[in-house]
This record gives sequence, C-alpha cells and structure tokens, in this order.
Amino acid sequence: MKTILPAIAFGILLLALSSCRKPQVESAGEGEESSSVIETVTDFLEKKETPQLPMVRTLVDAEGRNLRARILAKSQGFLAVKRLEDEKYFSIAIGDLGQEDREFFTSLPDSPEKDIEEFRRLQAGLGERAARWNLSLSSAEFEAAKFDLPIYLLFTGSTWCPPCQALERIVLSSAEFQEFANSDLVLCKVDVPRPGGSLTSSNSLTRQFEVNSYPTVVLLDARGKEIGRFAGYGNTEPAAYVKKLESRIGTAR
Repeated sequence: MKTILPAIAFGILLLALSSCRKPQVESAGEGEESSSVIETVTDFLEKKETPQLPMVRTLVDAEGRNLRARILAKSQGFLAVKRLEDEKYFSIAIGDLGQEDREFFTSLPDSPEKDIEEFRRLQAGLGERAARWNLSLSSAEFEAAKFDLPIYLLFTGSTWCPPCQALERIVLSSAEFQEFANSDLVLCKVDVPRPGGSLTSSNSLTRQFEVNSYPTVVLLDARGKEIGRFAGYGNTEPAAYVKKLESRIGTAR
C-alpha cells in the first residue's frame, strides 16, 4: 500500500497480539453475535466460497498471539486493519502472520484503489466521509482538493423544472447514488430561479459554464477542469445513472 503500509507494522502487531485462540471470520457487520460466523479458513475452501473484504477476523501471528480486527483492505503484502479493542487504524505485514492467516490473505487479490484511499482517510483521522450538497462552488472546490475527488455540479430548477424534480426524486435521493457519492464525488447544487425571475449568484455560474437547459450536470476534476457534462434527464434508473457517471469519471482519471 505504498507509504501507508510501512514495515513498522511488525512491532505494532507484537504489542497488539495476546492469548491465542482459533481464527474466526465473520461477515462485514459490526455485531459480535453474527449468525454467519465461519470458524476456520478451511470452511471457506470446502464451501468453494471466496471471502470478501472488509471482514472481522481474529488474526494469529507465528507465535500464536492473536488480534481481533476488522480487515479493511489488502495491498502489496500488507493488511489495512481497524483494531476492535480501541478502534485504531494501522497496517500489518502478511508475512508476520501465522501460516494459516498468511496463506489465506496471500491468496486474496489486492483491494480496489478506492478502498485503499478510504483507509488513507481513516488512518489520517478524517473519518468516514458522507457526501453533502455544497451550495457554493468555492466550498465544493475546497472539499474536492482535500479529498482529491471530482465535483458533481448540478444546475437545477427545483421549484419549476419537472425533469429536474424527477432527477432529484428518482436518482439523487436514491441509496445507489448516495453510496457512490460518499466515496467518489463532491456534490454542489446551483438552484436556478424560474427564467425571468430575480437575478441571483447562480446567473454568473450559468454564464461561466454556458448552461442553457435544465437539469445540466457538469463534472469537474479536483483541480476544477471540466471532464464531462450531461444535459437533461431521461428517466434513467439510479444504477444505470451511477454507472454512466462512474464510466465518465474513470475515463477522465
């Protein structure tokens, strides 16, 4: 995991591990009383199942000491973990684990880069990010620079534009869009008054971005450069809409 998963993890692991017990794997839920507890890695192999991160597991080192942790991601021979005892974030070298854990985690693929980025934010004390609507472009630009994320700049007429209202009702309020925005977008809304109404600060932004129909979405990278735009809304379902955004953002990165 490049510089965030340093080799000093071995010392941290020795301090954190204590009395030995059988390794366990649980589902991603926080509850200790999960009904989906799987006692050993062998159970996964016998069921021909591929475990998914994140997971809760009791890690065991070569000396038999254990550490109860939520494994968040794997990258370049290290695990990004949250120790359940005190909710601290740190990294552990897979090579320092006992044979069963070592073989188990070595067999898993590395995590997607977005999971690595999320661990960076958590380890830096920024907490789990929840996307919220900025009402000024300057505040959105500040947030985009902080998290190195693109800006979803929405020009809408919430009180008078039926397609705008449909976009917000069907897509923007959906769990699919919110989940994607939490990890991949900075949100900014420009609510434009009915044409012919009073002048507001939104008028300068509509001129700046040459917006003449609603809704219009302008995608900006973390440095403010336009990377794409969508005009109108054709009753696209949330999953398809998110996929279109994901494709455009991924192409631009």
